[in-house]
Amino acid sequence: MAWHDSDDRRETTARLKNTRTFGSRRQLLNDPAQGCRLGGKVTTLLPFQRTCLEPFGKTSQIEPKRTTMLTIIQSWRYPVGDTTDNCNILCSLAQKAGWTLHLYASPTTGTKDDERTSGPDTNFPLLCAMATEDFVPGVARFAIVLDGLLLTARRQPRASEVRAVLDIAMAQQPGKVRVAIGEQRRAPFTAAMDAEVAAKKLAAIPTEPLTSRNRPLFWRMLSSISEDEIFTYSR
Repeated sequence: MAWHDSDDRRETTARLKNTRTFGSRRQLLNDPAQGCRLGGKVTTLLPFQRTCLEPFGKTSQIEPKRTTMLTIIQSWRYPVGDTTDNCNILCSLAQKAGWTLHLYASPTTGTKDDERTSGPDTNFPLLCAMATEDFVPGVARFAIVLDGLLLTARRQPRASEVRAVLDIAMAQQPGKVRVAIGEQRRAPFTAAMDAEVAAKKLAAIPTEPLTSRNRPLFWRMLSSISEDEIFTYSR
């Protein structure tokens, strides 16, 4: 399903034209580890970046911790589409091997500038996300920011898409999907920021592995109605 405010979505996409973005969902899912295609060029790690990470060597899965903050080497933004596409890309990233998906809730209110870049405040709070390629504990080689008009749990049927993302996330191994919980850990509106700045903002917010125990807490960050209640009322 598409957002009703299509003009807001087009304006949001236009404001992101000067930031690093992926051209397609396939590119996002297949190309990040080999470098990202930007304006016809392929960007890879700079020499000083490779040098500073060489002492760490190679590592496999990052051990999940209760909370973590990240250092990010390179960042990009995935331009959001309609809510069906946004839901599908989040589900795909949650299952992508070697990557961790971080989920956040935006503030419940915003300024007029926030509304111009993230849509009408009737959708706030919004779900926003960042996917990071695991490299060494505390360091992500690549980060993909997904923000703006992504998903909302304020009402049906939009809440079903958030639920679908969380259901897929719960089926992954512990620590594969992480969430920021607590009013002090709400993500700022980042859609107007450059991808690198947005990624740094999100990376500074502590997250913890999504579990059956904290899922209700994260849901309440996105909606004033509990997950069970919103689907009971909508029947």
